[in-house]
Amino acid sequence: MSVDWRQTLRTLATQFEAHAARSCGLHHLFVEVTDKERDKMSGPAWFKPLVGKIPDRNGEPQFDPWDAFASDGLPGVGPGFRAPEPHETLGDVNTEGMIRDTSGVVRAIAVPMKIRVGYFCGQPTGNLSGFKSLANAAAMALAGASDLHEHMFAGELTDIFTTPHGVVRYTFGDVSVVPNHSIACGWDAGVLSFKNGVLIDVPVAEMATGVGQWLLMLHRLGWFRLPGSGLHAERFAWHENVEVAFEMFSTDYSTCPEGLLKQFEHISRDSYYSLLGTKDAPLDICLASAFAIQLLLADLSPEISQAPSRVEPSTDYSREKWKNRPLPSIRTATPEEAKRAKNRKPLVGILVATKTEKTGVLKRMYPPEGSDSVLQVYSGNNTCFIGRLGVIDIVLCMTAVGSTSRDSSGIVTSELIEQWKLSAVIATGIAFGKDPDKQAIGNVLVAEQIVPYEPQRVSENSSEERGIPILAGTVLLNRFRNVVKWSFSAPDKRQCGFQVGKILSGEKLVDDPEFKQSLFQRHPTAIGGEMEGAGVAAAAERKKCEWIVVKAICDWGDGSKTDDHQEFAAAASIDLVEHVLKQPGALEALVSKG
Repeated sequence: MSVDWRQTLRTLATQFEAHAARSCGLHHLFVEVTDKERDKMSGPAWFKPLVGKIPDRNGEPQFDPWDAFASDGLPGVGPGFRAPEPHETLGDVNTEGMIRDTSGVVRAIAVPMKIRVGYFCGQPTGNLSGFKSLANAAAMALAGASDLHEHMFAGELTDIFTTPHGVVRYTFGDVSVVPNHSIACGWDAGVLSFKNGVLIDVPVAEMATGVGQWLLMLHRLGWFRLPGSGLHAERFAWHENVEVAFEMFSTDYSTCPEGLLKQFEHISRDSYYSLLGTKDAPLDICLASAFAIQLLLADLSPEISQAPSRVEPSTDYSREKWKNRPLPSIRTATPEEAKRAKNRKPLVGILVATKTEKTGVLKRMYPPEGSDSVLQVYSGNNTCFIGRLGVIDIVLCMTAVGSTSRDSSGIVTSELIEQWKLSAVIATGIAFGKDPDKQAIGNVLVAEQIVPYEPQRVSENSSEERGIPILAGTVLLNRFRNVVKWSFSAPDKRQCGFQVGKILSGEKLVDDPEFKQSLFQRHPTAIGGEMEGAGVAAAAERKKCEWIVVKAICDWGDGSKTDDHQEFAAAASIDLVEHVLKQPGALEALVSKG
């Protein structure tokens, strides 16, 4: 008979709360280190296990909130493999950790195992055994659940409570033959190499579900720091007495003082410690468990309804300057002009997927040097427009909508880079936004990463994300991230602004509140979505070409979709692109790369 895990957690929540009320303070900290950094397993410099005589007051022992009195193992991270990063210098990578295809190309790099150790801190009372009993029951309930893949925290829950069996299989590049059995050799990885790819099977060491998984979940959910929730956790990387918030490594901290940057150089990005609450205000683990159950039950409760669709008011754009801007003179290039254009080699390719997006770009283009018109050039299967945007020579090309059809963004991007020997490509146009309460129509989304949401492994009881996020080009991302003095306003004089973050990309024209909600539950840190970025990013990476996606919000993908704001959004996105391409010397680094 199957047990309803939600009902089990409701019952356990009451017991966690009762334990928290009686607790004198039971706290938790865990450390994650690579196998080569085992010397850091005892935690940061300020954290020391309880040693020596315990101080007392009026005959009562006095404990510091972070005095560690017990340790316990947490699920570790087994060894694995990753694809080389674009433009990654492999000189610092151990050659034994590289997996090459039969052509000699490095397709995979070994990722070392990581070890986690947890510390119980505070008052060493009988509360610990009570907590462990409740935590074990909660972990077992989640391990037996069949619908965690539908949850807001599906990524965290399935990763922690859905145990892989046997082997984990990795494929990189083109793999022509996929065996239906494991090729692992005992506890050693098995490798099949092909002309343009490799397949790797890594054996998995299984760990029984229990307290360790529950504690790890508390920390991982706490890292989200969701408004309205009492569950909060913090991560820090450190070297000796210097600490930095772990999230800082995912931001651009190049503008920090030089002295601070030198200190950061010694801090490993592969190791960190995490604590529930904060150092000054630790969170009792029983109370943290009650808060976590509140989050878990809020998502899948049948009483939770979908957020209502956001219907944007109609807007009169007829008097806007961008709306009334005329198209430049455009004519078909003569054979001699077409040849000169290819010899001149435009630096940047601009990719669009709709007529509205194409018109928005054409309105901003000027004739190339030596011509009186923007030139229409037929290049292989594609029709291109040659001209200047800002101070940069560009080639504009329209793809089909999406990333996988015959004329899709992936195919056209690859052909465009090859035909014109481009140094960079920029996909611009329209996107759907995530949150109308925090974003607005016309806000421009700049892709720090493109996250392909279509690839998934789907089994009877769970699903696993298989889309690999792709990081935007180094130079382009830096230039867009550091934009200053850009202004583009709506008819009501509201400034559009721009936001840098993860953008989802898939084949679906999203206009359904339930599907949209599921997307952002699977990818809670994404800022919006569109349909062509995955193809552009993948093709550009294969060609070792810089790329970025810059698209503005035209709707919310929640069932209220109209075309009313597409032209405005397309104008906003190309305005930001033009602003960057106007800056003298902004793309000189791409010229030197080319």
